Amino acid sequence: MYIIYLIILVILSMSFADILNFNYSKKEYLINEMKSIKESQINQGLHLFPSVDYSNEDYVNILKNGGDLKIHPIFAIRYSNAAFEMFEDYVGSDLMWISPGLEFEYSKPIVMGFFDLGISIQAWSRFYKHSAYGFNGDVIDNQLSMFNYNPDHSFEFYTSNFVKPEHGVEFDQGEGAVALVSPWIDVIFGKFKSSVGPSFSGNLSLSGQSPNFAQIQTRFKLSKIDFTIVVGELYSNLFENINYSDQYDFQNSPDIDQENGLVKKVNRYIVNHRLDYYIRDNLRIGFYEQVIVGHNLSFSYMIPTVPFWSAQHSLGDTDNLQLGFDIDYIGNKNRLYMALIMDEWDPYNTFDSDNHHNWFGGQLGFSRLISENSILKAEYTKIQPQVYTHDHPINLPYHHDYPVGFWSKGDSEEIFLNYFFKLSELKDLSIIVRHTIMGSPRYDENADFLDSDDSNPLKKRLAIGVRFSSVIDSKLGPFKYVMNLNRIDSNNLYNDGQFLDCQISLLYNINY
Repeated sequence: MYIIYLIILVILSMSFADILNFNYSKKEYLINEMKSIKESQINQGLHLFPSVDYSNEDYVNILKNGGDLKIHPIFAIRYSNAAFEMFEDYVGSDLMWISPGLEFEYSKPIVMGFFDLGISIQAWSRFYKHSAYGFNGDVIDNQLSMFNYNPDHSFEFYTSNFVKPEHGVEFDQGEGAVALVSPWIDVIFGKFKSSVGPSFSGNLSLSGQSPNFAQIQTRFKLSKIDFTIVVGELYSNLFENINYSDQYDFQNSPDIDQENGLVKKVNRYIVNHRLDYYIRDNLRIGFYEQVIVGHNLSFSYMIPTVPFWSAQHSLGDTDNLQLGFDIDYIGNKNRLYMALIMDEWDPYNTFDSDNHHNWFGGQLGFSRLISENSILKAEYTKIQPQVYTHDHPINLPYHHDYPVGFWSKGDSEEIFLNYFFKLSELKDLSIIVRHTIMGSPRYDENADFLDSDDSNPLKKRLAIGVRFSSVIDSKLGPFKYVMNLNRIDSNNLYNDGQFLDCQISLLYNINY
């Protein structure tokens, strides 16, 4: 009888399956970090996203009797007197940004007999329809790039065609995933944003600051080791010509380029292998390999036990291989962390100043628990000019022209400060300073860090801001009221070098 009781207790101890959160929240990250520092224990949410859902928000379910199936509305209305820095020429313009949408959510535990085994199937989907109006009444050119110097936003496309009124743009955002979640392994397939690494301002390999991309993640979870594999498809913005026989009807093809013939998109892929070793509860070290591949993805990169270093050699050294590691430590109300990325590293000539293929990016981070409800964060990032570049454009680590790594690209330096104070369960305050210097990233062994001349001047952005947010409870669930006040000083970025950006947002089922 005692053996039966023991078996039941063991099974019940495994009966709680984690639910993954795909909707990133800076606030929830900071609250989780404060909790981790208090408990002196590093958890997965500090260096991997999507992560376990730590929030307890409950939005209205359109399906009142949906059971495990939930459909939540999404809505946001936002205003900025500097157009959210969406386009460089319109930071002096008012902008109204409206975002309706829907979220689909399904979670089902797998039960055998009377027991929940701690395994669940999760499905999730979100769709937003964004409309933004202002821009001083101008019609926006569809060839402009969005949010080049605002790291808080990135989107796959926008259009100003057929938009009414004409002084607006429309863009949408679709995300979704299905996942099998268990205490031992997670398998996730979907289109969403990914971040790996310990930094808050943006990570070096996968930062989550580019638009979402289609990917498969497999996470093996052992007692002291996590092993994560990410295989994803990136949009390259590159095309190539195709020549078929003369019998092909070129004139009626929707993909015809009248000057160059039939064209097709060139595929780009990313694969990341990552191993995290929890030396102690408060000490973790992580190692990763990441490769960017153009045209076709070889099976060699998808075998978990084959190092990318060797696979790339066997495939002709034509792909873009990056290596890196990071360290995370918590102690005495502090969190210390660092990260390094190595692009085209030559291990035999690491300290040879004449060797031109040892290119690095690095980060240092420090968090201090100031009080029970406040935390101070400081991060420094430095990236050499050749990092995130390659001699073959198809192998650039970019998705829709946004870097998948740190947002300011290569040849950049940033100092980031953030003081977060949780005023109450419903209110919080942040003071943020972000100073970024951007040079000219290029695949050139003679390029010097932040070198400049009249034709390539340095770009600088200093943002000093205060953000206040409050959660408003209602029968429909929590509404979030957010007010941002930012002073922007810049060089060689905008028509206005200095301006004040006042943002007011009302968000429902959208994080900040």
